[in-house]
Amino acid sequence: REIVRLVGESHPEKIRHHLGQLAKRGMLWLDRERGSQRIERQGVLRDGLIAVPIIGAANCGVAEIFADQNIEGFLRISSRILLKKDQIFIIRAVGSSMNRANIRDEHIDDGDYVVVDASRREPANGDYVVSVIDDVANIKRFYRDKDRGTIALVSESSTPYPPIYIHESDEMSYRVAGTVIQVIKKPEW
Repeated sequence: REIVRLVGESHPEKIRHHLGQLAKRGMLWLDRERGSQRIERQGVLRDGLIAVPIIGAANCGVAEIFADQNIEGFLRISSRILLKKDQIFIIRAVGSSMNRANIRDEHIDDGDYVVVDASRREPANGDYVVSVIDDVANIKRFYRDKDRGTIALVSESSTPYPPIYIHESDEMSYRVAGTVIQVIKKPEW
């Protein structure tokens, strides 16, 4: 309604349509979770950096961190570093159960930034995913057994962790938020 008023448009549905199209292209995020609509911009900034939203943290161990959909802020990254520039978000990794994962020759260590492709929610076997189980986010390797109708979410760590097994019919308590495409290492200073 604020935008309708500011631009002098008489049809709010036109504004809603245009905002939806920008969100589909990954240019902004619409946050409807808290009863109000908040718009956050993702895209190229004046200095050539890309502002990518940080959407909380995900466990690389026992799934204990709540998958809060609020944007914590934006990580500004050179477009030369990012493999993909739209429909992405960032999750901070917590824990060590993915410290032997290999994503473009990078491991996922505690505190690393994990770039997630939100448009890839149907992963292939062996893909690394951010999954949400009972509103708790985790980063694991994805394996589907079509014959049994099960999904296994597997850790890759120097310390053994048991896999998480989910039946495909558990759609109400399980979803894939996106596929991991890149790791940006935390600073070592």
